[in-house]
Amino acid sequence: MDEWGEDTSDRLRNVTVTVGLTESDVNTPCGVFAGPGTLSQLVVDIDCSSVPKGRFVKIAKTTEALTLCEVEVFGYSA
Repeated sequence: MDEWGEDTSDRLRNVTVTVGLTESDVNTPCGVFAGPGTLSQLVVDIDCSSVPKGRFVKIAKTTEALTLCEVEVFGYSA
């Protein structure tokens, strides 16, 4: 809900996640959330279909602004 009480959860769509070894090269595809989000949806999991190596993660939406409250990134050392 936004500050006027309107449901804006449907804006959560077409979000892409990419990974990279350097800040300037974060373009290895990881996952996509096609959406749309729902008002009751508290968590969105985006799992990588492959196991990319990287230090930097980019979460992007190309058509509109993207606002996130909390992001957790999990990985492991190879």
